Amino acid sequence: LGEMIASNAHLLDLDLGWNSLRGAGGSSVAQALPRSALRRINLSWNSIGDQGAVALGEAIPGIAALTHLDISHNRIGRLGATALADGLRRSSTLTSCELSHNPMGLDGTKFNLEGVSAIVDALRSNRRIESAGLTDVHEGASYKRGAACRFSPTDPDGSYKLDCADPWDAFLLETLHAMSNEPGETWMHVRHNGAPLVVPDSGESSGELPKSGLVEFEYVSWRRGLEAALDLDLSNAGDRLLAELAEQRVIAGDVCCHWSKLDGTPFALGVASLPAAGSLRAACSSTTPQDELTFEAALDLSSPAGRATALRLWERQLTSPLESWRSASLDDARADPAEWQYPHLPEQGTLKLEHTVELRSKPLDRG
Repeated sequence: LGEMIASNAHLLDLDLGWNSLRGAGGSSVAQALPRSALRRINLSWNSIGDQGAVALGEAIPGIAALTHLDISHNRIGRLGATALADGLRRSSTLTSCELSHNPMGLDGTKFNLEGVSAIVDALRSNRRIESAGLTDVHEGASYKRGAACRFSPTDPDGSYKLDCADPWDAFLLETLHAMSNEPGETWMHVRHNGAPLVVPDSGESSGELPKSGLVEFEYVSWRRGLEAALDLDLSNAGDRLLAELAEQRVIAGDVCCHWSKLDGTPFALGVASLPAAGSLRAACSSTTPQDELTFEAALDLSSPAGRATALRLWERQLTSPLESWRSASLDDARADPAEWQYPHLPEQGTLKLEHTVELRSKPLDRG
């Protein structure tokens, strides 16, 4: 089976669920993945256990094509989870993975959440992975428990009701407390046993969190809420300026890039260097509560480059219902482009403007 997967260059999607591959079979498949063209693979319900999970953890960093991996219901324990975490952290292709219904939080019959903690850290550190499932990786899970059961480190938003004396709930409480230290993430409407609770700053010790009783709250991450879709031609001066400004904001941390593609290929905006040309598409959002992204520019209209950039930005705000100039000035005097006759720009002066892109609650085009 492993040789077939590695040698078939046309096989892109493979469902091997419910095939009792077990540890040896799972290892064989794992070792073949770096040499395959597969984009998606379902290995659920195969009892690959820690043996198969360790092999997958070793193989994942070398995989060049796989974007989706389902290894739910596979009896993967703490050791397998730890190995998987190392692979997920270094993956350059995976965008989604399903890890649910594996006893990762148990060591025999005792709670040991080291492996789950390693998985959470890996998923949070790898920005390429957009969705991940960790449902029922502990004892006593119930779908009626909402976000506490269907926990996803890459999409933690939701309402939580956690019993501080329960090991899994205590782990979630500490994990979400640490995660809220990231820009644009917070707890809201927090109550402990029905009374309002002042949550200690996420930079402080989690020892300040309650050790007993019921904690209820909503976890909100602004960066996973409103999004702006950018479609930019990097060979065009105006589009390139927006790409460079977006790149700077991502690096600074006040803008989050959920996904980006260059000529249809995954591209890490803010990590990889922008090429001279190409079609860049990206979904970005602010890490602070606001409903638009603002890009500031100062352009010399006496230079051909400045005029070309200004003209393209003017075109974008004229043709896109989601883009506009919040303000514009010419040599520090207020300017109103509505008074200009497109495509005729003023011949001289420094045009300062704030180009805004509206954030929407749903992605406009995820490609």
